[in-house]
Amino acid sequence: MAARLQAIQFRWLRGLPGAGEHAAVLAPASPSSGLSLLSGVFVTLFHADDLRGCIGSAVGKHPLYEAVPRLAVAAASRDTRFPPLDLGEISGLQIEITVLGELTRLPEDPVLVLSGLDPFSHGIHVRKGERTGLFLPQVARRLDWGPRVLLEQVSLKAGLGVVGWREKGVELCAFTARSFAVSARQILADDAESAGTGESG
Repeated sequence: MAARLQAIQFRWLRGLPGAGEHAAVLAPASPSSGLSLLSGVFVTLFHADDLRGCIGSAVGKHPLYEAVPRLAVAAASRDTRFPPLDLGEISGLQIEITVLGELTRLPEDPVLVLSGLDPFSHGIHVRKGERTGLFLPQVARRLDWGPRVLLEQVSLKAGLGVVGWREKGVELCAFTARSFAVSARQILADDAESAGTGESG
């Protein structure tokens, strides 16, 4: 499933406006059962180890084979933290797809939350009214955050203040996730090899 998601995603990226001869958008003709799952999913783009875009949804609204290409284009062009991706950057991208497990509501007791949350295994989602924040599990691993720092940072991301996660009316959920990473350069190489051998996918 990972390889197929990655290939679909990158080919959609090559279909960004202005891509010229690469403007064709390829979608799977016969989605496999894995790609048809309705699951929360995020697409993260890195360039030279720097975050270049990340867009996703905590709850599955579309099958993965539809959601991943759309999110890839959104991460490249509509993450407001960054300027839109330049087509010249695509070959240097590292692409990460994260498929989320079910969101599990955490207890309201802060002591229980801190003792039960494993920031290296669990992602975190916070909501209060219309304000939401989410961090994928790999964020805490990359930044070496403990449980308290993770909760404080996701609260800040949601605009709730550093102790917002402890307030009444705040909904905290944890989740596990599976991540798949690939370089755009590798997909280009695989495409070139397939073309050279006359293979079709």
